[in-house]
Amino acid sequence: MNYQLPWRFNLVIRSVKKIRFFLLTIIAVFSFINIISAQTMQTTQRSVYTRVDNYIGGYLESVPNDYYNNPTKKYPLIIFLHGIGERGDGSPGALERVANVGIAQRLKNKTFPASFTYGGTSYSFIVISPQISGSAWDTPIEDIIKFAKKNYRVDEQRVYVTGLSMGGISLWAYATKTVDRGKELAAMLLCTPGTSAIATQLKNLSSSQIPIWVTNNTGDPYNSASGATALVNAINSTVPAPPKALLTIFTKSGHDCWTATYDPAFKQGGLNVYEWMLSKKRGTAQTTTPKPVLTANAGTNKVITLPTNTVTLDASGSKVTSGTITSYSWTKISGPATGLLALISNGLQAKLTSLVAGVYTYQLTVKDSNGSTATATVTVTVKAASTSTSPPKANAGKEQTITLPTNTCTLNGSLSSASTGNTIVSYKWTKMSSSPSAGTITNPNSVTTTVTGLVAGKYTFSLTVTDSRGVSVSGGTIVTVKAGTTTTNVAPKAVANGGGAIQLPTNSRTLSGTASIPAPGSSIASYSWSKVSGPASYKIANANAVTTVFSNLAEGVYVFRLKVTDKNGLSSSADTKIVVQAAAKVAPKAVVNGGGVIKLPTNSKILSGTASTPAPGSSIASYYWSKVSGPSSYKISNSNIKETIFSNLAEGVYVFRLKVTDKNGLSSTADAKIVVQAASVAPKAVVYEGGVIKLPTNSKTLSGTGSKPAPGSSIASYYWSKVSGPSSYKIANPNVAETVFSNLVEGVYVFRLKVTDRNGLSSTADAKIVVQSAATASRTMGPGDSVSTALAENNIIVRDESSLDFKISPNPVQSDMNIAITGGLNGKASITVYNISGKQVLQQEFVKDGIGTLNKTFNLSKLPTGIYIVQIIVDGKYKKAMRIVKQ
Repeated sequence: MNYQLPWRFNLVIRSVKKIRFFLLTIIAVFSFINIISAQTMQTTQRSVYTRVDNYIGGYLESVPNDYYNNPTKKYPLIIFLHGIGERGDGSPGALERVANVGIAQRLKNKTFPASFTYGGTSYSFIVISPQISGSAWDTPIEDIIKFAKKNYRVDEQRVYVTGLSMGGISLWAYATKTVDRGKELAAMLLCTPGTSAIATQLKNLSSSQIPIWVTNNTGDPYNSASGATALVNAINSTVPAPPKALLTIFTKSGHDCWTATYDPAFKQGGLNVYEWMLSKKRGTAQTTTPKPVLTANAGTNKVITLPTNTVTLDASGSKVTSGTITSYSWTKISGPATGLLALISNGLQAKLTSLVAGVYTYQLTVKDSNGSTATATVTVTVKAASTSTSPPKANAGKEQTITLPTNTCTLNGSLSSASTGNTIVSYKWTKMSSSPSAGTITNPNSVTTTVTGLVAGKYTFSLTVTDSRGVSVSGGTIVTVKAGTTTTNVAPKAVANGGGAIQLPTNSRTLSGTASIPAPGSSIASYSWSKVSGPASYKIANANAVTTVFSNLAEGVYVFRLKVTDKNGLSSSADTKIVVQAAAKVAPKAVVNGGGVIKLPTNSKILSGTASTPAPGSSIASYYWSKVSGPSSYKISNSNIKETIFSNLAEGVYVFRLKVTDKNGLSSTADAKIVVQAASVAPKAVVYEGGVIKLPTNSKTLSGTGSKPAPGSSIASYYWSKVSGPSSYKIANPNVAETVFSNLVEGVYVFRLKVTDRNGLSSTADAKIVVQSAATASRTMGPGDSVSTALAENNIIVRDESSLDFKISPNPVQSDMNIAITGGLNGKASITVYNISGKQVLQQEFVKDGIGTLNKTFNLSKLPTGIYIVQIIVDGKYKKAMRIVKQ
């Protein structure tokens, strides 16, 4: 079934749809705005824990959003220097304090624009914000500039440095220390620098031609606005002149002028600080952008005659050299109470109505887009319908008499009057020539004025009044100044200088009363210093000296009073304030002792942090040891104590770090290096040519020429000695590599060679010489004879018993003889079987390759029954023999 909805219901549906469409549109617009906003801010700031030098342990880095998309593009650089409260070692947790102030804070909050436009060109900044420790910043400022140039793509014609408070003070000292430093920078910006200029700094500044902008607050409790003004005045009065320095004084209290300074919305001369920086470039003439001039023009003075009682004022003659006028306002500053004012065209004109006879004065105030304000005044004279032709009356007031030392008086012409229908439009005071030459009229064109600097004598002052018709009349008055009879009743003037702010641990300050002055004809007889208010802790070095030291000061605000008394007993006092600020949080100092060199097999060393010290008033709460670099093998016995053992160390260079943390959570680190050297390797002694000789032969040559030094060393000496054997023997030369042993008699000699290398390391090897008599040389070997007596003459003794060993089974043997050879030697090897007469009856050669057991089998079934000697030789140097019985 079809039917039509009521028209009211359709209207509701259409209305709901329209509302829905409107809401979706609003959401889309805000989303688009947020996207655009995110895209136009620089969002790349990150913490970099890289040590730049001994004072900079880390820094905040922010590169342009498109930095990595343009690998060849160079960008202008801003180095931002923090204040005293943000100092630290650049470690995690400490470094991030830098982002609490200034440009780094804007980058953290993503309120730093991604680009700035100057001269029709768009620029983006690299911003480096180092965290600096200590109080001497000259070196770290130089190092961070060099570091940034080396590690980032910096347009070196556009290097800008800015600092706040301590950062500004340090930047001024750095940039003006030498001409070359100043020439390296395109411009510098100082926020509340609290410093003054000396001649050498101004001379260097004049040569380097670096542009400077200084900002300060009117109510800065630490660095006065007058100090900032004096610094800029000193720069701008230097000859030859550097670029004209800019000065901004914000009308606000507190030390923080940097939040306003670094706000991109703040502009002076039509430029914010970033655009001002971009207007400066090294390699081009440094010119100061002329400050826009705003001129207010209220038009010509108006004269109307009643019954006409309306007139229009016009401000269209006002102008600004750069920018636009943003507002006009009109204010009546004098004249009859009757009259109405109505603005036309947003104040470009003002229509006055209901005016009455009299003189009206109106002030025009104009403001421009540069934040400047200018004023101008205009008068409207309304004449009565019928006016008197009588002149005005001038009344200069009553005669006056004053007595020195009072030397000022007030002249009052308010009783002067104009005739009916006229008004007085001007006043003019003059001093008549008959008066003393001394004396100054402070405001000669005002109805009331003061006169200062009077001396004893009679003065005549004339007042000339002019009415609305231009008619002038004069009148006069006399001021008599009497000389003072004495100055003994005038107290001295106390002046106390030297007050100001200090920061703990500095706890003393010198105050001086040398600027105090006595009354004329008198002299100061005594000085007395006392405390008016402040903490209980203080000490005055000498309370009765004109200049004295106030020490033992604690955190807080002190008011000290100087009382000066003259020779007549008259006195006055003056107060001065010393503000003692809390000490900056100082981290403990980590110190590690015990590092050094050890040599394997020694593989452990003790490191100690007992020399670490906390900041004054604090204490160390914890210690923590960790490895920074080095081989993987190591063990820390206890990583949480001040002194611990590092063991299981391998050859190489280790760096271990101690982190000490105090009760306030502040910490610092120190590193120690342990160098583990390889174990010393002694030379290897080798002796050749030992064996059997037969009398009457009674000498034999032994050689140590096969001895080898350790790699990288050399053999320094040889020494031969007898270990055992008959007493009869002679060594031809015991200190050469090869020598002759003679006068030998029957028996078994063991001689030893000791070789020593250039490092003093040594080793030994023994050789055996068996001397047989002619009778025993051919006898049958008995069961108890030594194996060595049956070997050939070139047999030697093995020096390293672990290097070569073998077992024979079975023994006695009937058929197959199995030999198992062990030891770490390798090389060409042989097995030789000798009969009891020393004749070779069997031999097999082979290659032995390294550690392990090598098995060999011989069939001895064809050999006669008897005693045999089995000898094994490896690498031509190592020999060993064993006796077997063949059944």
